[in-house]
Amino acid sequence: MPKLTTKKTKKVFYPDDDDKAWVEIKYLKKGIRDRIESLSNDISARGTDGEEMETVVAFNLLKKRTLFFDEIIESWGGFIDVKGKETRPTRKNIERFDKELGDLYSWLSEESDIFVEEVEAEEEAEQENLKS
Repeated sequence: MPKLTTKKTKKVFYPDDDDKAWVEIKYLKKGIRDRIESLSNDISARGTDGEEMETVVAFNLLKKRTLFFDEIIESWGGFIDVKGKETRPTRKNIERFDKELGDLYSWLSEESDIFVEEVEAEEEAEQENLKS
C-alpha cells in the first residue's frame, strides 16, 4: 500500500564561513535524482557538429543545475548580499551565489550524496528492525 511520508531535510553549513551560512537540503528520491542525471546523459546523445554540441551541452548543464537547485534547496540562511542584507533562496540569488562562490553546486551535490547515503542506511536499518 502506498505510504505518505514526511519530507526529509538536513541543515548543512557552508564550509569555512565565518557567517555560518547554511542550506536546508531536501532528500532527493531516486526518481528525482535520475531525472536530474538524465540531463547529463542527454548531452552525449544530441548534437553532431562542434558548435551545435557546445550549445546543447551548455543548455543541458544549465537546465541540470537549475533543476537540481529547485529540487534540493528547502531554505537557507546567512547568505549576505553586497548591501549586507540576508537574501532569500530565489532562483536569481541561487544563481548569483553559485557564480560568485564557484562551488555551491559542487558542495550541495556532495552534501546531497552524503544525505542520500544516511537516509538509505536509516531506512535499511528500520527494515531490519521490522524483520526482527
